[in-house]
Amino acid sequence: MNKELKELATAPVEDREAKMNDIERRVKEGTLIDALRGVTHIVRTGDSGPHFHARANLEWESSVWSTYGIRWETHTLCKRHAWSECDAHGGAGKRAMKAAAVKGCAPGEAEEYATIVNNCTTGFSNCKAYALRNINRSEKEALLKELKELPGMKQMCEFQYFYLDEKNEVVRRPGIVLMRACSGNVRFTYINRKREEIPDLRA
Repeated sequence: MNKELKELATAPVEDREAKMNDIERRVKEGTLIDALRGVTHIVRTGDSGPHFHARANLEWESSVWSTYGIRWETHTLCKRHAWSECDAHGGAGKRAMKAAAVKGCAPGEAEEYATIVNNCTTGFSNCKAYALRNINRSEKEALLKELKELPGMKQMCEFQYFYLDEKNEVVRRPGIVLMRACSGNVRFTYINRKREEIPDLRA
């Protein structure tokens, strides 16, 4: 995968779209990497910034079961959580870009951002940055128009992606989001992108 990304970063513009489409197809099929081989259940936890609570992110998490056969659930830190290392690591990129700007080398292109990260000796551990261009986001933009508004979503900390049918059996499919403000407490708020009527799920 790293080799492919390196080739993509230096590929002629006319070749990049075809390569990106191929990578995107393999991501959806789950054939791009073997990192998920044998995984049956993922619990995501950590920070609670707006990108983690984005509708598109919740939609993707709800599709993990149908795409990879993996149960997914999310338990974020609350909005006003105490200090944690994820905040410090998350700010490493901003600090590196600001330092470059102060020296008169503010990044503007994807390659410049990637170079700064890759040449930084602190803050990024063993991370590697690649410059990706011309990512086709038309499908995502069309999806965002479909997604239902999620009132109160930003204040929620637990997200589950299933419901119980009339036989009390678990059903998992894209678009199903159950959320509540505190993990394991009170009743779920149910969100369904397709606005179907389904049985309620109780805590």
